Amino acid sequence: IPDTVVSPDDITDPDRVRAANAFARTPQPGPEAGALPVVLLSIEEIPERIPSATWRRMRGVFDWNVSRGCFVMRRGGEVIPDPVTPEPHADPGTGFPPGAPLRLDEFAGQPAAIERLRLAIDHAKRQGQALEHALFVGPAGLGKTSLAFVAAAELGTRLHVKSAPTIETPMQVLNLLANLEPRDVLLIDEIHRLPARCAEYLYGAMQDWTVDFQVAQGGNERTIHLALPPFTLIGATTDPGMLARPLLARFRIKKRLEPYGDEALAGIVVRAAERRGIAISPDAAREIARRSCGTPREAIN
Repeated sequence: IPDTVVSPDDITDPDRVRAANAFARTPQPGPEAGALPVVLLSIEEIPERIPSATWRRMRGVFDWNVSRGCFVMRRGGEVIPDPVTPEPHADPGTGFPPGAPLRLDEFAGQPAAIERLRLAIDHAKRQGQALEHALFVGPAGLGKTSLAFVAAAELGTRLHVKSAPTIETPMQVLNLLANLEPRDVLLIDEIHRLPARCAEYLYGAMQDWTVDFQVAQGGNERTIHLALPPFTLIGATTDPGMLARPLLARFRIKKRLEPYGDEALAGIVVRAAERRGIAISPDAAREIARRSCGTPREAIN
């Protein structure tokens, strides 16, 4: 993408834009050099393969066109001239209630899921790779989201959290993916509610860290390849039957979480009370556990 110092007022004159772009390629003195936006006139100016950092600079260039089912380029779209750092994302443990585990050894119950996750995390850390994609299935409140926080904390990476019902267009999917850094963990809650059109953009991203998307301008179309860093997608769902088969097949780890026993829940209640500075007797913890329907969320809230 060529750097430019062209004014937005000049975008209707292609010759002036090209001249400004040529001028911008020559280093200029002064603190204002390169401070104005890039202006793109044609999809032919976009490289065939772009990294996620470039996509973050080009968010003002594309729109999602529902009727055409592809991205369309704005003539004279502005591109941020300087590299844009990813948006802030939650540190592991942020926003969780007292008692929520942040390490595998702190996670009570779900032994099958914990053991499978432990093996995958150990392998990823030894190889310096991203964790395998994981899908956690089960009723609300059993710890699907907590397991994603535990995975990010064990890996020493960041966790990005998104609820599928808030994702409505492929533009949102690409913005979300382009904000990831190497080995980051992306949690999509209620992933079975992700629109099919949006889910399709996850297939290549999960398989080989690349998203291919169509860009149209007038009667012209091009395929652009968005290169992503290796990352981990963790899906949380109460209804795996609603997931498309291609998406389901890309999760290497699939675990169903089961309701908790009273003893495990009583331990969770005690730890939550300790972190809140509340004294609780063993009998009271067991009584709360008995009334919590096998769900940690019910027990600690």
